[in-house]
Amino acid sequence: MNEVLHTKWGNARINKHGYYHITSRNEGNCMKLLHRLIYEDFWSVKLPPQIEVHHKNGDKLCNCILNLEAIAKSEHIALHNKGRSHSEQSRNKISNAKKGTIISDETRRKMSKTKTSTGFFRVHKQKKNNCNQGFTWRYMYVDENGKRKAISNVNLNKLKENVLAKGLEWIEF
Repeated sequence: MNEVLHTKWGNARINKHGYYHITSRNEGNCMKLLHRLIYEDFWSVKLPPQIEVHHKNGDKLCNCILNLEAIAKSEHIALHNKGRSHSEQSRNKISNAKKGTIISDETRRKMSKTKTSTGFFRVHKQKKNNCNQGFTWRYMYVDENGKRKAISNVNLNKLKENVLAKGLEWIEF
C-alpha cells in the first residue's frame, strides 16, 4: 500500500517512522531521507550528521522548503520534548539516535528483547579484561539532554540498585 514517489534522487517510500526515504539503489541515495536531500539541494550544502532537518509544522510528509529548517540534533530533541514531563522524556527519549525519532515503549522493549540475552531491558554484557569475571553488566539509557549514558557494575544486583536509585526503569523479560 506504500505508494512510490518519483524524485530526482530516486524513488521514495514512507518508512516506519513516517518519513519519505529513498528506496532505489541506482542513484546512490538509497535509505537517505528525502527532506534532508531537499534541504541540502535547495541551499547547496552538505549537512554534517549532527545537524538534522526539522519539519516546522510537524507534518513529516510536507517537504516544502519553507517547512524545513536545519537545527542541531540536541535542539531537535529538546524541541520535540517540549511540554513533556521529565519522566515522560526519559521514558520516551531517543531509541534511534541516528534518526532522532521517538519510539514507543512497547517497540523499545521488543527491540531490546531481541538484542539482549541477559533477560533484562537495556542490560548487556561488556567484555572487560581487567576484571576477574572477564565482563561487566552495562545498562544503557539516554539522559534528559539526549546524551547516551551507561551504568556498569560487575554485580547484576548492584547494577539494578544503581539503576533504580537513578529513577530509571528496570524490566525483566
